[in-house]
Amino acid sequence: MTKWFGTMIAATALSITAFASTSEASVFENFDRISGSDRYETSIKVARAGWGYHSTNHVVLVIGDNYPDALAGAPLAKKMNAPILLVKKDAVPASIMSEIGRLGAKNATILGGESVISDKVVSQLKEQGMTVERIAGSNRSETSALIAAKVGGTSAVVASGSGYADSLSIASHAAETGKPILLTSGNGMSKEVAAAVKNYKTVTVVGGESAVSSEVYKKIDETAAVSRISGKDRYATAAAVVAKLYPTTVNDSLVASGQQFA
Repeated sequence: MTKWFGTMIAATALSITAFASTSEASVFENFDRISGSDRYETSIKVARAGWGYHSTNHVVLVIGDNYPDALAGAPLAKKMNAPILLVKKDAVPASIMSEIGRLGAKNATILGGESVISDKVVSQLKEQGMTVERIAGSNRSETSALIAAKVGGTSAVVASGSGYADSLSIASHAAETGKPILLTSGNGMSKEVAAAVKNYKTVTVVGGESAVSSEVYKKIDETAAVSRISGKDRYATAAAVVAKLYPTTVNDSLVASGQQFA
């Protein structure tokens, strides 16, 4: 894997994510930790692990205290060769602004509406000479559909927008393969997502029926070849994603907390 995505995407988390014992984890030869004093600083450390000095012209900015836009944004960030950095509603933390300068980025894509990231952030970025684009819908599902339109492709992922675990588990694979992540409610699809799904030949549903219902699955099946990846809980689903989508020759994995998205 060539890039580490901004919000500690952990699609390749193995079954040790579920707090495996020392004996189980001993098969791994090397352990490295990427971390900061908080989630904002950790996003900076991830960016530094993946991008050198003045190595990209783009950054993707998402709110640091909620998950939908960050996870749906992973495939777009990959397409743009952009780290995902976390900001606050009304301000870009000074350390994040400094990291944008180190990266050499002149273009920022904000994911989410003004109620999530206000225009004060836009003004702050423009004062630094940056070009700013905002991708935002009236809700998380519509925003994910708008992001998907930017990503393109012929295959997509559908996951619950009511929780972060399943979209977190699939995000690295989705980004690597150019599959947008569409967010649904457990029992239904918004009209925007329902329309977006029709653009894809194949769709992977992540999570069990309590996350993405059989009704949603059947609706997708009307227009696309659909399959489901799930486990008995979020950790088993993460392991199932790895078993289904990654070859056994992969030597590196990312492990992140199953209790927080950031």
